[in-house]
Amino acid sequence: MAARIIISVTSDLVTDQRVQRAAGTLKEVGYQVMLVGRVLPDSIEMKGKRFRIKRFKLWFNKGPFFYINFNLRLFWYLLGVRQIFYLATI
Repeated sequence: MAARIIISVTSDLVTDQRVQRAAGTLKEVGYQVMLVGRVLPDSIEMKGKRFRIKRFKLWFNKGPFFYINFNLRLFWYLLGVRQIFYLATI
């Protein structure tokens, strides 16, 4: 069984090309990849899903309350997910 990795970002997963490239590279070398991010009010559906995806709908979209909200949601979500590796980017 391939090792699992979660990539967490605060950006919109649809438009973040560096995350898409990193996830694609990890998948090519044999990891099971899951992307965790947020849904913005104008976010579009991710097409051609090559990875498992979890997107949080948050109460705030910027500022300190956004980061508090995102990190709390991510913390509670990750408590219930058993993974080998976690990768977080800003």
